[in-house]
Amino acid sequence: MKQILFYLICGFTFITYSQEKEPVYSIVEELHDNEWYETQFELWKKEATEGSKSPEAWYNYYAANRALMNLTEGDEHKKYRENGKTITDAVLKMHPKSFEANYIAMWNSGLSGMDKGYLWKAYEINPDDTRLYDDLLIHYEIEQSVEKRAEVVEKMLQSNYMASGVLNWGYNLLSEVEENGIIISAGDNDTYALWLNKYGLNHRTDVTILNINMLFLEDYRERYFKQLGIAPIDTEGLSFNEMVAHVMKNEKGIPVHIATTAYYCVQDSPIDSNLYLTGLTYQYASEPIDNNSRIRRNFEQRYALDYLKVRFTYHRMDQIATSFNYTYVAAMVKLYKMYEITGETEKMKELGVLMEKVSEFGPMAEEVQKIIH
Repeated sequence: MKQILFYLICGFTFITYSQEKEPVYSIVEELHDNEWYETQFELWKKEATEGSKSPEAWYNYYAANRALMNLTEGDEHKKYRENGKTITDAVLKMHPKSFEANYIAMWNSGLSGMDKGYLWKAYEINPDDTRLYDDLLIHYEIEQSVEKRAEVVEKMLQSNYMASGVLNWGYNLLSEVEENGIIISAGDNDTYALWLNKYGLNHRTDVTILNINMLFLEDYRERYFKQLGIAPIDTEGLSFNEMVAHVMKNEKGIPVHIATTAYYCVQDSPIDSNLYLTGLTYQYASEPIDNNSRIRRNFEQRYALDYLKVRFTYHRMDQIATSFNYTYVAAMVKLYKMYEITGETEKMKELGVLMEKVSEFGPMAEEVQKIIH
């Protein structure tokens, strides 16, 4: 699941640095513009094929290529996808017993075709390499290996794997889900943040977290559908919005929310008219609900928002965390207008300051300025 879906929704301000050879992280951890990745691709390609030829050089070479594959479309995307296979074959031939070669081979196989043989080879070589953590977590989540899942979640928390801002976001999102409800996520970080809160911090253990991409994996889907009493479904030719609709219309009437980071999966689909913004999620309801009162409840009673006001920690993923903050803005605008109508001036002013802070440089910055000034 080495892709980030969130940037398609919010639009990132890319990180830019000098164009020297630098470590290349997955775009779920650190995102740059295409030019940066193109430069790193050439620099690390030279290092891997002509210079030291070390496994780590090959890893950075592959990581730059994979980032470009995820950030391009059409022929460019196809080119980098084919490059990925070429790089994988070459590093396996040159460094077959290295962690990097086996990790690259596993990474290149993708979520649906993940080659667990390479995963376990990489794990055997270096079980404490943090690059393995998310892949192990996905595997244990699919297999429902409770003890193993708990172990890797604890390692992720202890190693400061994820920016605190993203974890806080996940805490708040889970806080608004109805009791014993389902939350549907779509990408990497929005799912990891929920898993770490539920499985590591024991927050909202009553909530079931379903990743829309993983619902197309038979083992994962069948295990969860059986637990939840949701009828089986044929996935051949099935779209994301049809899968989401199937979960939302479950026969047991389990409350279902979809994260705002996953909303693109259902936007403008038939089920869209039954979704109500409640803060960081949209709640499904077959009949109209008072979502404004839910937004007020969540901001005033359920969310922990101090982290949006004061920066307490620093992390490589902070740029990603900042982009997650943008998902508060739509609900904040609704709440601000409620305060304005009800004459709650002090609450309105306080929220206006926070709105301005979290929307700065984001896609709604101009709209927010018009509202509060």
